[in-house]
Amino acid sequence: MDTKQHKIKIPWSERAYTDWNFGMYPTPFEQWKRKCVIWQFIRFIILSLKFKKTAAVNE
Repeated sequence: MDTKQHKIKIPWSERAYTDWNFGMYPTPFEQWKRKCVIWQFIRFIILSLKFKKTAAVNE
């Protein structure tokens, strides 16, 4: 097996939340939002409207 020592001795679960990389693990609500088709459709509509508004300013 792998007998090589890892250079980083702090476990991954403790390294995930530091002051410079907060939020690497999604919360259960964020995981649900990624899987929910209705939420993705609503998000698509919102982003499309934002893009249309931004593109209209540049005309």
